[in-house]
Amino acid sequence: MNTRRATRIAASLATLAALLAACDREPDFQHERLLVFGTVVEVSLYGSPQDTGDALLEEIEDALARRHAQWHAWEESELTRFNAELQARGDAAVPDALAPLLETGLSLAERTGYRMDPGIGALIEDWGFHGEATEPDTAPPARSTIDAWRDDPHSAADLRYTDGRVEVARRDLQLDFGAVAKGIALAELRTVLEEARAEEAISAGIINAGGDLITVGRPGNRDWAIGVRSPGGQGVLGTLRVDGGDAVFTSGSYERGFQYDDTWYHHVLDPDTGEPAEGLESVTVIHDDPALADAAATALLVAGPEEWPQVAGDLGLRDVLAVAADNTITATAPMAERLELEDDSGAALEVIQAP
Repeated sequence: MNTRRATRIAASLATLAALLAACDREPDFQHERLLVFGTVVEVSLYGSPQDTGDALLEEIEDALARRHAQWHAWEESELTRFNAELQARGDAAVPDALAPLLETGLSLAERTGYRMDPGIGALIEDWGFHGEATEPDTAPPARSTIDAWRDDPHSAADLRYTDGRVEVARRDLQLDFGAVAKGIALAELRTVLEEARAEEAISAGIINAGGDLITVGRPGNRDWAIGVRSPGGQGVLGTLRVDGGDAVFTSGSYERGFQYDDTWYHHVLDPDTGEPAEGLESVTVIHDDPALADAAATALLVAGPEEWPQVAGDLGLRDVLAVAADNTITATAPMAERLELEDDSGAALEVIQAP
């Protein structure tokens, strides 16, 4: 057994279905698991008749599959063709399918100080994290490769995006929006759910994509209840109370990685060092903007235990939960108010004021 994964500290989100099953369900309730966008996506709809819910579920599945096919950085897609054109010519017109990805992703990269950087695709490939495997069968890059990256890092800051065109200063730039694409896609789908709710086709809904989620409305006039895993990954640390309209995203060092010579190497790479980010095991962010929450969770994990509060403040975040490598659990005061710890968790929570 992989002992690193067995003892990981996970502040990721538990599925909502089990938590909500104990509550009084509305008469019209549908729950579906979809294998799209490179992950398991769970959709729960409340107050939706069967035929309406089926149509909405199909629309959600089609939208996610379409964005996966358009935005994947390594399988044949609009993005891979766009990257190839940039590398061949140095500039390219942005296809309509990529415009939301580039406009939002590049803006958020700049706001995070490029701690979340879509320009590190070449580094992701060097580490073997460009495939779909949760635990790729690989080894760390050679030290010379890491040193070369530190001397001459690639960054989305090296491109210009104006008037629907992108120009790159270097032809070897490889764009990969994996750290924010899910948030952008879920932001689009939240609009779909909000329109369905406005038309009274549903009373509430939630989409949980591999632990990152969006909510609309309130199920049976209750808050959404989100489970947070305990340190060590065993059991539940506590429950987060989430309002309708909130998005909850977690970035963790346990989500993907590989073991090599008794060391765990995870997929959240620090663009400055060229290596996995250090100091934090996970960061959970709640915000009404899913794309910002997604990008921020990665950026704060990269920022580390000393810098994340300042970066959170720069991004205007209020609700953040961070689990450090030394088991320290820290939350901003608004996030701590949402968190109800289990009586037997034994967890010590440090509360800081929102930056």
